[in-house]
Amino acid sequence: MSPERRWDPILFLPASSQARHRLVKWRMHWLPSFPLKKCRCGVSGKTPNRYHFQPLTVPLLVCPLVEPAFQRLLQSYNKPVDRTQHIIDILLNDLPRKAKSLRSGHWRRTWPLLLQVLRDIDVCTHPDTQFDPEPDPQLILDAFFADTNSNIDTTG
Repeated sequence: MSPERRWDPILFLPASSQARHRLVKWRMHWLPSFPLKKCRCGVSGKTPNRYHFQPLTVPLLVCPLVEPAFQRLLQSYNKPVDRTQHIIDILLNDLPRKAKSLRSGHWRRTWPLLLQVLRDIDVCTHPDTQFDPEPDPQLILDAFFADTNSNIDTTG
């Protein structure tokens, strides 16, 4: 029996094109981007890898610019996490298989926070780049559900 093939939820869950690009880059291990550059925080004496952006590792080497967002993300997720895996990988592997599942439970808060953390990592790892403003991930999710609700036929 062959394993079931499924679309990766990062391809269809509500997100801006920039956020979706970052999700794919993270999955492909292209975020932080190569060649690695020094982080905007200046904490690490060498160029940071993805574990510089992991609050469950060595505290003195964690990027202080993204650590508060990671703490909000962990609080929102509110499940035990394996310290040997990156929290972003844990979340991406636990994503719901249907967009409507983002409506309830922790995903209503966790999904926008995850997208924001990925943006923060992108910004920190490109110290010479000026980033344009982007749509708030929470507003994109709210608009998605507003559209879904308006498409429901209530005429019976």
